[in-house]
Amino acid sequence: MKNKLYLIIFINFTLVNNIFANGNHEHGNHNHGVVIDQGFVITDLIAPLGITTLTLLLLTFSMGFYISKVPKKRKLILPWHKRVASLTVILALSHAIIVIFFH
Repeated sequence: MKNKLYLIIFINFTLVNNIFANGNHEHGNHNHGVVIDQGFVITDLIAPLGITTLTLLLLTFSMGFYISKVPKKRKLILPWHKRVASLTVILALSHAIIVIFFH
């Protein structure tokens, strides 16, 4: 379980770093949105937030599935399952707000 978690985190950070390093934007070279700092546009967070949200969603599902298969570990995993689920909802809402209002 721990190795799979590390693999998911590694893949997530690799994808996010590739998006920022290559400058792959959805609409080519032009940026639109709210400029927070010189060179940074809030819409640059769309892909990393989406990838992170999906990763956390898969992690939450995996934890719930593990709880159902190994009931002895329920007290250990359930609090973390709830925390990761809450974080997933927060990131998903942030992602949706940025997409709807700024993109």
